[in-house]
Amino acid sequence: MSATRTGLVVAAGLLALTGCSGPVNDGGDTTCRTFLTQDDHDQAAAITTMLDERGAADATDVQISAAHDAVSGYCRTLGHEDSAIRQAPQL
Repeated sequence: MSATRTGLVVAAGLLALTGCSGPVNDGGDTTCRTFLTQDDHDQAAAITTMLDERGAADATDVQISAAHDAVSGYCRTLGHEDSAIRQAPQL
């Protein structure tokens, strides 16, 4: 019984650790694989962080939308799964 209880405690601890971790926002270092599997909110966060890294901290909605389209198109065509989204051509 003690081994079962210990196993349950360890399993619960591991579940708590993995369940609490949210999506990672790596900005421009986000890979195309990750970007294409993210929901719209997480994609926008990655794009916004990437633009901030490029010095566009006050990017407008139009700039964010244009960058999103460029990254999405790049990842679906020229980019590879491990390509960073910062490699996408920008206007």
